[in-house]
Amino acid sequence: RDIARQIQTELDRYQIALSGTAGFLRTWDGNGRTFDQYAGDLLSQLPHLYAVGWDMRIADNERAAYEQRMRQNGHPNFRITELTPQNKLLAARKRPFYIPITNMLYSAPSVNALGFDIASDPIRGAAIEQATHTGKMAATSRIDIVGDPDHSSGFLLLRPVYGVSGTAPRGYVVFVMHIESVVSDSLVASKMLGLHLRLIDHNGGKDVETLYESGGTPKASDDDLSFSVPMQVA
Repeated sequence: RDIARQIQTELDRYQIALSGTAGFLRTWDGNGRTFDQYAGDLLSQLPHLYAVGWDMRIADNERAAYEQRMRQNGHPNFRITELTPQNKLLAARKRPFYIPITNMLYSAPSVNALGFDIASDPIRGAAIEQATHTGKMAATSRIDIVGDPDHSSGFLLLRPVYGVSGTAPRGYVVFVMHIESVVSDSLVASKMLGLHLRLIDHNGGKDVETLYESGGTPKASDDDLSFSVPMQVA
């Protein structure tokens, strides 16, 4: 149970940081350098954080002006995109609104998914819907990190960011997390490297998915030594 507490404590750190970032973005003036400086500080302080993002909510009638503005701001080939079944980024199909990655700083500089509409993906879209409905933080189940040449996987923590007077979110602050590094470092800290560990996402009581499983196969004789502990991600 110590390992569960260790993982929960670590995840709590990131939830607090996400809330702080939402506060920063609420009054942020849109300057890219300011965002990169703030996000860079987070990446240096939070070792399991893979990326920090600001994903704006763009209505379809704002799309052309938004894409043009992004091109003028140093991204000449910018467009709002979505993933094909073959994992290729192509121009997003027409929808009432989009939530493209507008600013993103990665711990791995080779990754680039600027413009990807996170609402176009069902897993990310479900978390957006939950966060918008509650006004609070939400987490995705396991995802593939878009634009990562190593095809890494992880999960997202996201939270809506509101304007001073608006009721609809202006966009979403997003943390891209590496679950493997969270768990492996917690195992080291707990001095339980020989433990067989499996993290399960119950997805609100619906489908069950394995988020992480340590190496090795538990033996039937180990049943009396097994236990389960619930943890809260968002």
